[in-house]
Amino acid sequence: MFRQYLPLKRARFGIKLFCLCEDSGYMYRFRVYTGKQDPISAIDTALPQECSKLSVSEKVVAYLMLPLLDQGYTVWMDNWYTSCRLYDYLHHRKTTACGTIRSNRAPVEVRNAKVDVGQVSAFRSGPLLCLKYRDKKDVLMLTTQHDEAMVPVRRGRGRPSRVNSPPTKPMCIVDYNSNMGAVDKQDQMLQPYSIARKTMKWYKKLTMHLLHAALLNSYILFEKCGGRGTFLTFQHDVAAGFLFGEDEAAEAADERDATAFE
Repeated sequence: MFRQYLPLKRARFGIKLFCLCEDSGYMYRFRVYTGKQDPISAIDTALPQECSKLSVSEKVVAYLMLPLLDQGYTVWMDNWYTSCRLYDYLHHRKTTACGTIRSNRAPVEVRNAKVDVGQVSAFRSGPLLCLKYRDKKDVLMLTTQHDEAMVPVRRGRGRPSRVNSPPTKPMCIVDYNSNMGAVDKQDQMLQPYSIARKTMKWYKKLTMHLLHAALLNSYILFEKCGGRGTFLTFQHDVAAGFLFGEDEAAEAADERDATAFE
């Protein structure tokens, strides 16, 4: 059984999905974690031979990124996926990457470095840059997109903590904080309208969640094409279209929009 225990989640037992999302929250690819992979459905059959030595978490990233490799994209990930071996593979497939890295995966030179608050220790090997930055705690980063550049950052209510000497952070951390969180954004947009209930069977919950995610993808594309309205009204219009037909649903939407502008 692939029911997972996730202690950091509000619902600690559930089904784990690996998702690749755009910064808008659009889910491009996903895979359901089904426990130990059987030989028939294993992702190894879809990956090229050079991925055979990758770990499970590394193979997940390679599998989700497979259609986007060799096209110059950048992928952001947290420390469960990040490793030097994975980033080196992505670099050779013309894909840059950036993310936090666990201390046991970082080079010894960086992991054991002693740094003061606001200081950084960096180590480069070819395209890989691993650094350790000390803020409130140690932050370990791995990137193939950045150099060791430090940039000023603002804290509090948009004002620097020091007028003459504003604090600085590595550029890779600033970019990571700005770009990481697409999966969280998707969850935040879906959560207010969650249709899962405790009485539902797991396969029903999964099916409804995937249908809901597809509906969110449609809404994001609708907005990018110039559409207006909230995700709630979009869901209402889609449901009305299925129940009453497209013409009546369109008329109802026009009446609602006209009322909103009165």
